[in-house]
Amino acid sequence: MSSPHRKVMVVPLRMGSEWEVLVLKRPPSKGDLWAPVTGNVDGDESDEAAAARELQEETGLASAAALRATGFVNHFSKGEGAAAARFVEPVFAAVVRPGARVRLSHEHVEAKWVGPEDAVRMVAFDGCKEGIRRAILAVEPRPL
Repeated sequence: MSSPHRKVMVVPLRMGSEWEVLVLKRPPSKGDLWAPVTGNVDGDESDEAAAARELQEETGLASAAALRATGFVNHFSKGEGAAAARFVEPVFAAVVRPGARVRLSHEHVEAKWVGPEDAVRMVAFDGCKEGIRRAILAVEPRPL
């Protein structure tokens, strides 16, 4: 079995009166789905470097954000049977400075800052839902 493909997920967060999550909408040609920032890890690039690069490429927010690893890794597959491709996707929280402007890339058609519960409802995949939950916990740990 081949090694899994390496990706990263970055959940941009900002503090208003409560935490808000930035979700991005893909165009109809890419499923018309809402998701956090995601992308491939290039070659020998570290996960954190890939997270910063993807955050910059997709939103322009890297210089206005502090990255924090969540400790959660999303595992998923695309395709069926022997042809299925496996992916590993470490999740990062990106705490964004209030007032920073989002600059969308060609990969997305819309961006919205929404509450965490709305973000979880909006995104399509369970791994993205869990990534958002883990990003919030990474910046605001709650006692168990």
